[in-house]
Amino acid sequence: MKELKQIAPITPRARATLKSHKNPLKCRLIVNTQGSAFYKIAKYVSRKLKPLTTTGRSYIKDSEDFVKHIKNEYLKDNEKLISFDIADMYPSLPKMDVFNEIERRINMENFQPNMSKDELLRLCILSMNYMRFQMNERFYEQAEGLFIGSPTSPCFAEIFIQRLEEINIYKMIHAPRIWLRKVDDTFTITEHSIKDTLQELNCIHNAITFTAEQESNNQLPFLDCLVEIQNDKTLNTKVFRKVTHTGQ
Repeated sequence: MKELKQIAPITPRARATLKSHKNPLKCRLIVNTQGSAFYKIAKYVSRKLKPLTTTGRSYIKDSEDFVKHIKNEYLKDNEKLISFDIADMYPSLPKMDVFNEIERRINMENFQPNMSKDELLRLCILSMNYMRFQMNERFYEQAEGLFIGSPTSPCFAEIFIQRLEEINIYKMIHAPRIWLRKVDDTFTITEHSIKDTLQELNCIHNAITFTAEQESNNQLPFLDCLVEIQNDKTLNTKVFRKVTHTGQ
């Protein structure tokens, strides 16, 4: 494991960014962990856990994959398009619950990481618990949630959200017929009201809050796509860019 040792490590540095496409405006803290004591460990852990992140029923790789998933879909009577978003997902996730699910998945027989599972779990703990950072010459420690900017945060979050889907979301009274998710954004086709579905989603875990957006004028933006409902209830997609998109 010598290759995981960081020579002359530095303290992670944070910067605040505005999510200008949100109304009202929201600020999020992005932590640059490159060069920190546990950055190489986090990169290593994320590679080892990647096979666990792509097996979820809701998983979509990217916009192209999303288009393939809905290519032959259409709306049945009384169905509508709704997108759901997990508000401030990374810093909101409960670390202990996240780790418990990671431990469960690592210890499953069908997961073989080509290393000791106990060692991998210890590396997960190191990655998850090192939450110190510097901002404006002052030092802080994030008590809960995951860093926005850590290599392990996407895979930790994905594994945890998959479990919530399996034991809660797919079994809801108001579960959508179609539920496709990329990180914290979910595209759904459902006959249920946005109010009833949102209320049920927000009872799943007290640390997680969902927000929702319903189609408008037979259109719903999702990822880099604009989904349009045609006259025959089939779906068409075209490229969509948020107003803040720079093209870079």
